[in-house]
Amino acid sequence: GWSYDAVPEIGPVPAPDLSRIDTMNPELDIRKAISNQSDLIAERNTKAKGMAAVNQRSRTVEESEALLKTNLQTLYQEVLQGKADYEAASSAYQGAQITMNGAELKRQIGKFGSLEYLSAKMAFQQQKMTYEQASLHLFDAINTYEWALEGLAEIQ
Repeated sequence: GWSYDAVPEIGPVPAPDLSRIDTMNPELDIRKAISNQSDLIAERNTKAKGMAAVNQRSRTVEESEALLKTNLQTLYQEVLQGKADYEAASSAYQGAQITMNGAELKRQIGKFGSLEYLSAKMAFQQQKMTYEQASLHLFDAINTYEWALEGLAEIQ
């Protein structure tokens, strides 16, 4: 945290690092997620009296590990979907940028009226917003997956 009189600098969210996706493998990463999950660690370390309690603890741990694996797979699928959305939005944004550059030139030479120019600018801004939303979603999905590996995934 900051002191009450601090002036934090809030900058833009960085672009998602696509190379981080290449290192993701939920089949291998599940071991790290399980070993870092505090609820599982606590459950494994719970003292059980009697065979029934030991069996119950074992079933609980197995169920929790299976739920965590499913959760990690879901998070990975969200990353892949976010990547596909990001790449599509990036291509569309680049196309919109080219169209906007053409509209700027047409406006400068007098071939575009104000209404046509503003329509082109609005379409460009909408595409830019879609691109930025896809970027934020992918950035969030990558971070959520990586936090799950550090033991912060919910077991549901």
